[in-house]
Amino acid sequence: MRLVRSGVIEVMNMEFIKTARAKGLAEPMVVVKHAFRNACIPVITVLGLQFGQLLGGAIITETVFAWPGVATLTVESIRNQDFPVVQCAVILLAPAHRRREPARRPRRRAHRPAHPRRLTAR
Repeated sequence: MRLVRSGVIEVMNMEFIKTARAKGLAEPMVVVKHAFRNACIPVITVLGLQFGQLLGGAIITETVFAWPGVATLTVESIRNQDFPVVQCAVILLAPAHRRREPARRPRRRAHRPAHPRRLTAR
């Protein structure tokens, strides 16, 4: 999320965004069609690197403990160019990688009273 946010902030100051606004496009359309697309490029790169690390770690685990598993199947499928099996393995490994990441604490909000009390003398 941080990578997407920083990417969108960086892209929003570029010339093609100003041009899209000058053409009269609505702000949500500018953000989704132009800014978000260009901000997702680094995210896809990071996801590819993380998937490689996950697959490499799973292969090491399967090799050390002699467990036949999804990682070994994936590597064999890549070698044999069996792309439907590779796609299925990616779908199976992605949620496992998501569960490994540490949970983030929600931000605490500062306590603000809803309405200040009025002190009126009657």
